[in-house]
Amino acid sequence: MAFKVTPFPEFSWSQSRDAIMQDCLRKYYYHYYASHNGWLGDATDSQRQAYLLKQLSNLHLVLGSAIHEMAHEVIVKTLERQSIATTDEWIRTIKDRLNRAYVESKKQDVWRRAPKKSTMLHEIYYGENKLPDSLVKLIAGKIEPCVRNVFACETFREITTQQGIEIVEAEQMKTTPFDDERMYVIPDLVYKRADGSYVIVDWKTGKEYEQNEDQTLLYAMYAIEHYKVPIDKVEIRLEYLLTGTHKTIAPNQAKMEETRQWVRDSIEQMKRLMENELQNKPLDESFFSAKPDRFKCGGCNFCEICPEARL
Repeated sequence: MAFKVTPFPEFSWSQSRDAIMQDCLRKYYYHYYASHNGWLGDATDSQRQAYLLKQLSNLHLVLGSAIHEMAHEVIVKTLERQSIATTDEWIRTIKDRLNRAYVESKKQDVWRRAPKKSTMLHEIYYGENKLPDSLVKLIAGKIEPCVRNVFACETFREITTQQGIEIVEAEQMKTTPFDDERMYVIPDLVYKRADGSYVIVDWKTGKEYEQNEDQTLLYAMYAIEHYKVPIDKVEIRLEYLLTGTHKTIAPNQAKMEETRQWVRDSIEQMKRLMENELQNKPLDESFFSAKPDRFKCGGCNFCEICPEARL
């Protein structure tokens, strides 16, 4: 299907969209509406700037992405009986990835011309062209334990000791209908055991917190409906790679209904922010109130263009 320029983006729901909306409505407006069409040659200055700022990354995201890619390759190649890099090789690879992000961030002119093809770190863009020593130390301290725990985690143990395991999907964005809307989910890993049960794995490189469970229950809802799996044949596993621990969640009908209601309520809240639901045309920017907070504003991609940002 040919690409079509539209005045407003198509509407779809995702957990990340809900998280941004709950965090700050002004940030939500900049991310999903003000940045739309900012990649076009005839974009306005405000569209282009919002689009550029939307592309900012940070060291935590770069590390998380690198670890996810590593875990994906290790699991897939292990099941396919292919050779895989050693722990030390992976540590070097991930350090190189972080260093490359830093080097690319020094070339702002290159990034501005093609923001999807290079990395611009938030810490560099809004900093003094250097990374805080405390942050570098924090990120460096996460690399080795996360890498080593990929090889020591429950998921790796199971796929190397059990027969008949089959990968269903991994790191693929999926669209699934929800009521009359589209919902996006990106399960880190879904595999099927020989007994027909499904395991949904979510890799985490940070600390444990309750919202992680909400996200994985979305994946369970998707798997149950998409693959027609009985609910008692679905297991959710949160792999906390920094600590080497994991948490298993067994979805039930009550949890699934709570999850469905959460999504419905979130969609309803999003639609209240629209002037025209069919077009996904937003209300005026003034209806998207900011939540000035020194800590949150300091980490926000859009603080440069937000008049209420508190820094």
